[in-house]
Amino acid sequence: MSLCTDRSAVNEGPNAGRVATLRCKRWSCPECAPMCRRRVVEKARDGNPNIFLTLTWNANRPEGPDEAARIMKRAWVNLRRRIERTFGIRKVPFIVVFEKTKKGMPHMHLLLRCRYIKQSWLSEQMADLIDAPVVDIRRPKTRAQVYWYVAKYLGKDLAPFKGCKRWWRSHNYEVEKEEPYRPFLFGDRIQIVNVDFYTMKARYVAGAFDIVREGRGWFEFSRRITGPPTLRVFGNALPRVEGEEQPSLLRREG
Repeated sequence: MSLCTDRSAVNEGPNAGRVATLRCKRWSCPECAPMCRRRVVEKARDGNPNIFLTLTWNANRPEGPDEAARIMKRAWVNLRRRIERTFGIRKVPFIVVFEKTKKGMPHMHLLLRCRYIKQSWLSEQMADLIDAPVVDIRRPKTRAQVYWYVAKYLGKDLAPFKGCKRWWRSHNYEVEKEEPYRPFLFGDRIQIVNVDFYTMKARYVAGAFDIVREGRGWFEFSRRITGPPTLRVFGNALPRVEGEEQPSLLRREG
């Protein structure tokens, strides 16, 4: 299976490092879509939600799918404000995803972390906001039910609607603050080169390096004590391939 880019990120330390393919991270990419879905599921679980809420569009309304999604998005903003004002909850933590019904209309799934709210009250508010009183609210009893709901509704392909994100969350949804992102464990600087993943791997295998761990689209390497002559390209040794142009540095990060 082909990778979605032809560039690699290299992170080297004195005696070890890691090489990984650069991903486009687009939902439309067959390589990156599963990774995007896993990320949404992980984010949803990190918030420790205790309420499942589903808002359904009124099929009798004349708007098209894209306009309906934008209306539902504004309705959720207003509904959240009414919940906070009525029940004294400050900044309800949430994560929301869009799903398409069989007719192509938007279906909104939300995970919340707040007190239970009566379905009848929510139905009245949605009827008042956008004439869409069909609302479902559930309170899971176990952690397993949370995982089941997240996997069922958030682990599938999320629907894109023009003018709306596939998913989004509040700033206070995650329980713990995220650690600063460090893509790799080795070295202090990541360098991006215009050499594809498999070419980079072949060079390290042919040179004075051992592949110590390997995954789909990445590998970790360590320097051998002895080996053929090498060429310094990234501040550390990279094997020279005779008759082949050496990689050029595009930009530096970190």
